Amino acid sequence: MEKRTNRKRAAAVTPNLTVAIAAGAGSQQSLLTILGAMTVNSGTALFVIAQDDRFEMTAEIDRLARHTPFTVCEPSPGVVIKTDHVYVVPPHASLGVA
Repeated sequence: MEKRTNRKRAAAVTPNLTVAIAAGAGSQQSLLTILGAMTVNSGTALFVIAQDDRFEMTAEIDRLARHTPFTVCEPSPGVVIKTDHVYVVPPHASLGVA
């Protein structure tokens, strides 16, 4: 799992709230505004589902990590969902959360 962590250390507990955000080409500024408003220890895990075929995973993870105190990463099979994390899902990927 590729991961970028900001200066503040994110808590590693099960989230109270899990949010999925569909991110298309025209939604970038809104997404950055949402991520910039998030605070550490909010009890939230976010899934950003990319819908643009021109999506570049590494660049997107780096860009998002600069705008949020959360850890930003790509989910992988068997990963435990943690609070204060943003999971970036590439276009055309399948994801199941249990």
